[in-house]
Amino acid sequence: MSENKLSSNRQFLSTLVLIIVIVVVSTGSYQRWWDLMVLIEPFYLGHLLGIIGASWIAIFTPIYVYLKRKTPQRSKALLQIHVFGNFSAFLLLSMHVWQQIGRPADFTPNFGTGLSLYVILSTMVVTGIIIRFQLGRRFLQTGRAIHVGLTVSFYIVLIIHILLNTGVL
Repeated sequence: MSENKLSSNRQFLSTLVLIIVIVVVSTGSYQRWWDLMVLIEPFYLGHLLGIIGASWIAIFTPIYVYLKRKTPQRSKALLQIHVFGNFSAFLLLSMHVWQQIGRPADFTPNFGTGLSLYVILSTMVVTGIIIRFQLGRRFLQTGRAIHVGLTVSFYIVLIIHILLNTGVL
């Protein structure tokens, strides 16, 4: 097996492990296996995790796009940072979202823009995996268009989410 193929297989297995970790951690957040309602002024830990995750994606994605065009010789390393950095951010956002969804019925959150963001982000993760590991050759062109379109949607809904939840809108 070639070194490139072996590296790709390791990355794919790492991706599968990360997906399992995200599912377990999300379940734990939903089931309250750990307390994310620790106040770290002015936010609770669960919200802070969401802010960190969303900030990583919002800030690093345009940097990644710029650097991969400016320094194509580093595109392989940049892609790994993009994929696994965004997976880590998605893990933090998943903890936040599932902790919110798991709140008691008396304290049910408004699922508007936050749930929309999570659906957009989840679809970005799926299309990113398909593109990265070329899981559907006929889907690659369409998948890239969907992935980029969802990225634009992510920014628009994220801005609205922030403005709504800070009381500006």
